[in-house]
Amino acid sequence: TGKWEEYDTPQISGYTPSPAKVSATTVDGNTQDQTVNITYSANAQKAGIKYIDDDTKETLSTDTDNGKGKFGQPITFRTDPAKTIKDYEDQGYKLVTNNFKTTDTYQADNNKNQFEVHFIHGTTDVTPDKPKTPSDIIPGTTKHYPSGVDKDDLNKTVTRTINVISPDGKTTTIKQPVTLQRSATVDDVTGQITYKAWNTGKWEEYDTPQISGYTPSPAKVSATTVDGNTQDQTVTITYSADKQKASVTYMDDKTGKTLKVDNLNGVTNAKSGYTTKAAI
Repeated sequence: TGKWEEYDTPQISGYTPSPAKVSATTVDGNTQDQTVNITYSANAQKAGIKYIDDDTKETLSTDTDNGKGKFGQPITFRTDPAKTIKDYEDQGYKLVTNNFKTTDTYQADNNKNQFEVHFIHGTTDVTPDKPKTPSDIIPGTTKHYPSGVDKDDLNKTVTRTINVISPDGKTTTIKQPVTLQRSATVDDVTGQITYKAWNTGKWEEYDTPQISGYTPSPAKVSATTVDGNTQDQTVTITYSADKQKASVTYMDDKTGKTLKVDNLNGVTNAKSGYTTKAAI
């Protein structure tokens, strides 16, 4: 008698041999030649993919393969990652990295069959010369602009009104409008709006017209810087009559002598109430 020694089938990563080994066998006069075929079948493998928002550090969604994966075969997910990526881009996300390739095949270590797709939030700048309304679509997405970036949100006029009231009661109105503008950045995903600062403008100095015999108040309206916090203003200019003096002199025309002088005090255009009757 003799013996066929046990044979341990060589291991190949990703495959399972059948049989795993060939047992030792006693060989005697009745034993015939034998042939044993050992074959390898690809192991079942699993794969997963994760979609991540890098701005919020949150996982947006995950997906797995179809459950029929075998070592060495192309990896197929339940939903095509290209479609999922496009869906997120339509929602305003911007692709950063994607370590899954359509040519990837199952590896023997399932940890190597895990993939990640990273996004950040797309942003869109809106300028005051090209405002947007909620009926407008954000470029590259299927989403509409939020409220808050239309013409009146990015442009405003701040006015100083100067009313000049003359001594006769007539009013002259001077308008000093200043237009301010600002830009905005829209988060394409959340619709959150970040505004840039308003630009600045200026109300020019106004010199009050002079009227003889009267003093204006104020004498002028100073130049003023106008910014995003400035509110409409109204300035009223009035005139007060100046103090005046007058005198009445009584003369002796024959001698040229001054008989009497009455000094009067008053204001411009006001009646003195003085009469010469008593003195005459």
